[in-house]
Amino acid sequence: MPESSPILVTGSTGFVGSALVRVLADTGHAVRCLVRPRSPRRDRLPADRVEIVEGDVADPETLGPACQGVGCVIHLVGLIAEGRGCSFESVVVAGTRHVLAAARAAGVPRCIYVSALGTSETAETRYHQAKWAAETAVRASDLRWSVLRPSVIIGAHDGWTTMLADLLRKPLCIPIPGDGQALVQPLYIGDLCQVFLRLLEQDQLWGREHDLGGPDRVTFEDYLDEVARQLGVQKPKLHVPLGVIRAFAGVSQTLLSRPPVTPDQLKVLSVPNVCDPHVLARDFGITPTLWREGLSEAVEALERAAQT
Repeated sequence: MPESSPILVTGSTGFVGSALVRVLADTGHAVRCLVRPRSPRRDRLPADRVEIVEGDVADPETLGPACQGVGCVIHLVGLIAEGRGCSFESVVVAGTRHVLAAARAAGVPRCIYVSALGTSETAETRYHQAKWAAETAVRASDLRWSVLRPSVIIGAHDGWTTMLADLLRKPLCIPIPGDGQALVQPLYIGDLCQVFLRLLEQDQLWGREHDLGGPDRVTFEDYLDEVARQLGVQKPKLHVPLGVIRAFAGVSQTLLSRPPVTPDQLKVLSVPNVCDPHVLARDFGITPTLWREGLSEAVEALERAAQT
């Protein structure tokens, strides 16, 4: 049954957020979307079917009105890489604490927080450390909580496939970091949206962390090969030693406001990004989508965008 009160979705204009908002609206839920003022991505939302409120997780004063009358907060705001004016601490950690405080003050009973696979108390990357701090704040809150830790999320307009497609198109060869054998477990966006629906419906799934991945474990190189095949790109591959990439990342981070890769992102790639492949079916009753099917949807979206 749909929530009787609105569901507040932070990060609603992102890849996951915009897909989830549509699924929630399609299934009869009242949806309130938190959107930053002057956001250029506001048009990703079905404005005729959802309520849009302006606010920013970095500005606590804007969050109180957004939380009024809400039955559940789905907190999606995150940060892949730090930039000028935004850090893991300010966006991921402090932003989460601001959302929790506003939700608690407004009497919101539940919160779903989206973290990342590989997050733990002993995490070595700054990205995962920030996610762990945010998780800790969620678990310590007075709200009933659930934490989701997805692997790489794929589907139309996903950032992962888009980034790899750009990598394939630009150079004369395809650069592979190290041996290319780092494992991921691609999770289809449609399956992730179904996880949210199951959480909203089933009380026994709350008060837990859920590591989420698709049914297949895939190496970085195999995933990149499949992206190249579906895009029709044929180029030689070059395995670049990680030491060389780390040096390049360090220089880029110093000289560029938006470096193509950061040292912390390279560390993230080395963290195991796999989990029990049976979680979706066993815990949520979802038949998982094969990774090549999710990738096909992403590639088709890229090709449509290239034609416009």
